[in-house]
Amino acid sequence: MAQIPLLPSEPFSSPPLLRVAVLYHPKVRPARAMADQVRELVAGLGLPISISSVWDSEEIETLLPRIDVCVVLGGDGSMLRVARLTAPHRIPVLGINLGKLGFLAELEPDELARRLPALLGGNYWIEKRIMIAAELYREGALMGRYDCLNEVVVGRRHLSRVVRIHASIDGHGLTTYTADGVLVATPTGSTAYALAAGGPILHPEVRNLVLVPISAHLSLRGPLVLPETTEVRLTVQTDHEAGASFDGQSDVHLLSHDQVVVRVGPNMARFVRGQERSYFYHTLVHKLGVRH
Repeated sequence: MAQIPLLPSEPFSSPPLLRVAVLYHPKVRPARAMADQVRELVAGLGLPISISSVWDSEEIETLLPRIDVCVVLGGDGSMLRVARLTAPHRIPVLGINLGKLGFLAELEPDELARRLPALLGGNYWIEKRIMIAAELYREGALMGRYDCLNEVVVGRRHLSRVVRIHASIDGHGLTTYTADGVLVATPTGSTAYALAAGGPILHPEVRNLVLVPISAHLSLRGPLVLPETTEVRLTVQTDHEAGASFDGQSDVHLLSHDQVVVRVGPNMARFVRGQERSYFYHTLVHKLGVRH
């Protein structure tokens, strides 16, 4: 069922978004046809437009210096992918939901013709969300850097055995979790895996991280909400398989004593919103199927 948007009584007044890139998910059947529909709509407004696949990172990088907004056709996974690419360039993302949940999207397909022209014309505000900057260390050597909008997960891989993960905060030991894993999430990620693992829901614009153990055994079980200045260091202690997942995109094999360091990064994801600034609570109730 399409979400009923929580529209304001008075229009917003922001700079018009004149240069548009449409990015579609190539494996979602209606996405390409809808991209053509968006092209016709935008061209009818007399605006330039480019079209690319959300998977074509190189093509998107070439487009970013020449556009004002990315219109994304897909689900939350597509939105996450594009937000990571656009964040360093401070370019906002406007999502049209073709997925199942669509927490990050602003429009449903049946709203496209009615609402898109007004959004591009300046009837919007920009929602800014913090991102994670994570680093992976092995024997003191930096093995990789990862930007995440949702979460970092450190835990067991394929075997149904717990791992031990020592967590320190700002250089001070917190505890050693005996668990399926530990995740550190942004407010955006608080409605994803973190929520399923028992974490709290954070408003998307607050600047906090949440640390959530996953099926902890004889360990500190409750989630922790942490300030934006926090550095979380997760050290794996295991004699079998462990791994790290960064926004569910990169699955990295971990060895015992590997460390994953998580901080709030310098970049922020930006989303075009035309609904009331209190829209999140309305969306939360609708998307999670809560009934009054």
